[in-house]
Amino acid sequence: MAKVHSSPVHGAGVQLTREARLSPPAFESNRQADYFRAAFSLHHFFSEEELEWLRDFSAADVSDEEAMALVFVRRNGSISNEQCRDLTGLDVIGASKLLGRLRDLGFLIQHPHGAMTFYTPTGQLGMTPVCTTRLREVEVSLDAGEALSVDSEAIPPDIAESIRMLGKRSSPQEVRRVIVQICSVRPFSAGEIARLVGRSKKWVSASYLKPMIRDGQLEYVIPGEPNHPEQKYTVGRSEQEI
Repeated sequence: MAKVHSSPVHGAGVQLTREARLSPPAFESNRQADYFRAAFSLHHFFSEEELEWLRDFSAADVSDEEAMALVFVRRNGSISNEQCRDLTGLDVIGASKLLGRLRDLGFLIQHPHGAMTFYTPTGQLGMTPVCTTRLREVEVSLDAGEALSVDSEAIPPDIAESIRMLGKRSSPQEVRRVIVQICSVRPFSAGEIARLVGRSKKWVSASYLKPMIRDGQLEYVIPGEPNHPEQKYTVGRSEQEI
């Protein structure tokens, strides 16, 4: 433990854990039975700097699991229900309640997108979410040769990474998967989708959007009017049920 500089083996680390109102590690020994046991939780391996940071929120009486979620957001810029479950061992409802409490305390901002809902930090955490990615303007040649502006909007880092990794030689299945991810954030127009995946609007509409509508992967926001000027695409029921 000392070799990896873990906080629990240092007096300062244990003291900071207590000052942050987190449960300390549990120690048990028995000389007669000749054994010593120590039980640590994930938060016992926070750095001293992270424990100092958590101490600022001790008045909110955050639980060990809530502290784990806050540090995760500090490190990664966002957190989802699934990530919270993996981190804390809670079930779906428990993770939702935990994230909801942190939201109600003013620590997190909820970005509701159905199963893709995620949370980002507020100014109360005293940090800038360096890993929160936003949709940026990307130079893509559209049919009319005009640049299309896509409003900046926070999206989950994993989806942003999928967009960045999408290349000209990506398979149709991979492009479809990324389009579904994009439309899970909010409804997007054909032009916006084309810009994000780096292809022309005409090609995306013919090769992807229409077939995906047919296959139930996407749905029209304005049903029955595929050519409506305000038409946008959202995730279809078949994808929502997966």
